[in-house]
Amino acid sequence: RGHYYFYSTCESLSDFTDYGVAAETVDTTIRQRGSASIQFAAGAGGSAWAYKTLASTKTTVTTAIWVYISPDSGAAQHEYIEYQTSGGTAIARLITSSTDIIQAYNVPAVATYTATGNCTLGRACWRELRFTCTISATVGVINVYLDGQLVINQTGLNTGTDAIGRI
Repeated sequence: RGHYYFYSTCESLSDFTDYGVAAETVDTTIRQRGSASIQFAAGAGGSAWAYKTLASTKTTVTTAIWVYISPDSGAAQHEYIEYQTSGGTAIARLITSSTDIIQAYNVPAVATYTATGNCTLGRACWRELRFTCTISATVGVINVYLDGQLVINQTGLNTGTDAIGRI
């Protein structure tokens, strides 16, 4: 429960398919840049998300977002970015643990990678997250950057063989 704010190059969800059980709204009071941010306010037992289908599938995708977690947000695991096949099957996720430690989850390998030094996202401040996934059964890559610093660098992975079609 709580409020999670995201900023990307868009200030609306018009390019995304709205999904989920809680409200996503444009907020002009807490913003990283521009005039607004997107507020995802998940209710008890619920979640809120949106996805974008890519024009064509990709074997390497990098996504960057700015995240603000309000101080009153409860302790829980949070998912920020998920790469999926065109059909919606999960490939890799950028998440935080219930103690805000940054992690990446590799679905095909059923493996979780934790940020160097148990790096945390923090609360009540904007943080930039950048998440890269390269698809390969033998030389896949998962990288995560926090505010420009590489905090997860995993190579030689099995990230599957199905290309990324949705974010």
